[in-house]
Amino acid sequence: MLCTFIYFMSLQNIKYLFLSILTIGFCSLSYAEGKKIDHIAIVDMQRVEKDSVAVKALLVDLEKKEKYYQDLIKKMENEISNKREEIESKRNIWSSQKIEDERKKAENMINDYQSKVTNFANNMDSIKNSALNEINAIMKDVIGDIGKDQNFDIVMPSNILMYYGDNVSDITDSVVSKLNKKIKKVDISDKK
Repeated sequence: MLCTFIYFMSLQNIKYLFLSILTIGFCSLSYAEGKKIDHIAIVDMQRVEKDSVAVKALLVDLEKKEKYYQDLIKKMENEISNKREEIESKRNIWSSQKIEDERKKAENMINDYQSKVTNFANNMDSIKNSALNEINAIMKDVIGDIGKDQNFDIVMPSNILMYYGDNVSDITDSVVSKLNKKIKKVDISDKK
């Protein structure tokens, strides 16, 4: 039955199940060594992401950057279309050599277009990942600081736990508050 259960779980859920098993193993090992795990905290990472001022600002900036790239792409598409129309309209006027030269220019424009579209997509992914890594690094520091200040033995994401009792503290509000004080915006203008 467990095999059937795991089969139907997504890879993400399997990762969380694995992390839960590791955490339980860690807690058991610590308990066996005489270290009692009394203070456990959880963080709702989805809520932190949703309520983070920096993430909200990042999404706005990414939309602006995407719009900029879409405008560039549209301009290039128009140039290619205009070049094709020019070739077609002057087919009877130009020499065969001139037509061939203009077709090569159009092919080069298309190749350049395809390359730039790929580069734009890669650049957007890189910018997003770099900015999120910056936010995540600060978030980890915030979680670590709260964990130390409040003497928690373990702080873990709430979505990997299937059950937790009354002795578990939810520090999500504190994490959001301190994260929003530490970082309001990530500058993506210098990211590639």
